[in-house]
Amino acid sequence: MALTLYNRISGWIWLVLGSIGWNGGQIGDYLNLHPSMSKVYVVLGILAILGARSKQRYNAATVTAVLTTVFTIIGVLGIILTHSFITPNTPLETLMRFLSALWGWYALVSSIQAWIHAQFLQV
Repeated sequence: MALTLYNRISGWIWLVLGSIGWNGGQIGDYLNLHPSMSKVYVVLGILAILGARSKQRYNAATVTAVLTTVFTIIGVLGIILTHSFITPNTPLETLMRFLSALWGWYALVSSIQAWIHAQFLQV
């Protein structure tokens, strides 16, 4: 349940941010989305939505692991490389990446623990 919720909500958030990036990429003075990152956000958003619609837990867990790994790597690069095409200068986008990654890791670990616990109860 947590994986499906994470994949669905984060998928729609990143899909909307990616589409905003293609249409100018400016949200006030708060967020300035780079066109190359907008394409990455659209792809990750679609992947997350497809992972949420999957009937198998393994697929949802794999999608969550991929998303959280990508957002963790890009978030760390956003702090280290301040002037790169991968990492825009807006701290709000870096914060959104980190929050998405933290929520994803929490959902993934809690779901894996629930699966392990359910396996021990069946034995």
